[in-house]
Amino acid sequence: MKKLLKSIDCISNVRQGWDAMQDRDIFHMRNMYTLLRSEGPKVPWCKLLRENVARPRAVMIMWLACHGRLATTLWDGELDWLIHHTKGKGWRFSLLKLAATKKLYDMWKYRKDTSYDNNVDNTKIAENTLDVIVYMGWYRGSLINHIAKLMMF
Repeated sequence: MKKLLKSIDCISNVRQGWDAMQDRDIFHMRNMYTLLRSEGPKVPWCKLLRENVARPRAVMIMWLACHGRLATTLWDGELDWLIHHTKGKGWRFSLLKLAATKKLYDMWKYRKDTSYDNNVDNTKIAENTLDVIVYMGWYRGSLINHIAKLMMF
């Protein structure tokens, strides 16, 4: 019942915003989005997923880990460390988010493949991880110079 009453307030706010937009004859999607977006509690891991340049499927696995929906419960310490160390906006933070997300995805995929008796070639996992991190970082324009410098070492 409480949720229903809250949604009625939300609908009335959206209706007021919609009426204001119609009066001005200008529709802005940004304004409508802010009217429709619900105000929920802020989660500490939101910056870990926001602007993460990893593949969407890897980001989805990271999202599941943040929600505690992976089959294992050993991710709490690692997630706390990642949340603490990815609060910035620089290239190092972006590269760390990319590498951690890709590695978590690789571990999840390896565990899934071994659980279902698929053929698993674990000799190339580290090389594949580095290749994907370099490729995805290269694809992101702001990381090209930094990855090139790291590859020189």
